[in-house]
Amino acid sequence: KQWYQRRVHGDRRERVFHIDNNPSGQETATNYERMLEKSNDPICALTASDKTLIIARESGSLQRYALPSVALVNRYTLSSRPHHLALNCNTTALSVVDVTGLLQFLDLDGSRGGNEGDILKFERKDVWDMKWATDNPDLFAMMEKTRMYIFRNMEPEEPILSSGYICSFHDLEIKAVLLDEILRDPENPTNDLLLELEVKSLRDTRDLLEKVGIKDAQTFIEENPHPRL
Repeated sequence: KQWYQRRVHGDRRERVFHIDNNPSGQETATNYERMLEKSNDPICALTASDKTLIIARESGSLQRYALPSVALVNRYTLSSRPHHLALNCNTTALSVVDVTGLLQFLDLDGSRGGNEGDILKFERKDVWDMKWATDNPDLFAMMEKTRMYIFRNMEPEEPILSSGYICSFHDLEIKAVLLDEILRDPENPTNDLLLELEVKSLRDTRDLLEKVGIKDAQTFIEENPHPRL
């Protein structure tokens, strides 16, 4: 598409913007003739948080808007066409999976050792699914071929053999679904096609409590803090 729209909070009106425009957030009228004009660089992906909207275009251009005003505040450039975008829970990092399965990350506030908009020195290939934890900005899970990897601060845990599509990542637990298996017999899904997986720090804490003692478990939790622990 060459346009997008948003509903004003507390108002039933909708405002429509052409993707080639540069909205300031102060617009009060919509040029509907402009909305019919095709763009030479269409939208191919988008993601949003409570304060930021990011739209990707086929050229690899990323446009960042402030919410709820929808003011254009920055542009970033990638070398390939994005396929999937996702923001972490505090909007400090953006993950991008491109059409070849390459996973990259953008620093959105300069808190990760560089400047705003810098591409981090981290990438993974053959990625087909990815999800940030909803309660930790440095924790995410991704699917690479037939393995699930969980990363904390860009450091991976031991991979888990899985082909599940990630549904949610919260409280150190991942819920996934074996969608390919469901589609083979969609009229008769079973509970064993839904997966619940725990991150390593949660499993290790439980093992320490059961086999070692509270003191060692407390030390481990201090090194791997999370409200669940």
